[in-house]
Amino acid sequence: MEESQPNIWLSKKLILSIILSLFIFTFLLEKLFLSAILIFSLLIHEYGHYWQMGREGIKKRDMVMIPPLGAMAVSHEPWPSRGAEARIGIAGPIFGMIPAIVFYLIFIISGNYMWLAGVMYVCFVNLFNLLPIGPMDGGRCLKSVLLSINPRFYEAYSAISWIGIIFIFLTISWPIAVFIDFIFLSEEKTKNKRVLNEINTKRKLVEKTQDFIKEVQSSNENQNWKNEETKLRQKKISRWEQEIKTYELILSPEPMKRISLYKYSLTCIATISAYIFILKNSLSAISPIVGEIGSIDFFNNLFNLFPY
Repeated sequence: MEESQPNIWLSKKLILSIILSLFIFTFLLEKLFLSAILIFSLLIHEYGHYWQMGREGIKKRDMVMIPPLGAMAVSHEPWPSRGAEARIGIAGPIFGMIPAIVFYLIFIISGNYMWLAGVMYVCFVNLFNLLPIGPMDGGRCLKSVLLSINPRFYEAYSAISWIGIIFIFLTISWPIAVFIDFIFLSEEKTKNKRVLNEINTKRKLVEKTQDFIKEVQSSNENQNWKNEETKLRQKKISRWEQEIKTYELILSPEPMKRISLYKYSLTCIATISAYIFILKNSLSAISPIVGEIGSIDFFNNLFNLFPY
């Protein structure tokens, strides 16, 4: 019988991080309602990743808010395959569409433009997250596709990520660019180095233990003792060999098949198109109130739609 997983929404760590995030976001934005909308949207987005991790068979996973940077769903296990990583990556933006749709329906019912502004913030955040950059969802999706086609495309993925980071640095926010750069380097360089060290360590342990077993078998000790020692060491070897396979899976997950690549690419295009469609319709409705998106006061007027 499959072991039931604890309800992530009852996690003390998540609850405390939500409270802390609400306090910090409200302090920075000076808008309690806007802060609540952003936190709710981020949580639903990250729950999409968390939920899909479970669907992919990942049991050791977690979700937490990281004020004031956002939220994160974390897997403590390697991706089972490139396809799994890709599906987990796109699940966040798909779930992230739920708050946008809910806020839009509330706007239609109430006529309060604050909710429409909430829709736009949700779209902005999710579209930003879909940029093809390193640790962001768009980057994970791009990496899974490119490396499934050919592992040599890693250099292309890396180059695209660096171009995106430089673009964010120059046009949007240098602190965000530095943070993304830090995560990107940590994931792609430090992780691989750490994993290789673990593999080498486990292999050395296996070799030493195998040598020890040979010494035990050739000794003059009691046969029962030799059998017990051999059995005990063999269990350790089996565990280490399984850990080596797990670490090797981290370095080279199974690629997606061609038909899966086509389906996944269409899913990504459809998700981005849906956000653009929602954003475009929201802009058409809200422009008379806040002005055109290219105007200087657009974001300031959008921000001021939230009374508190």
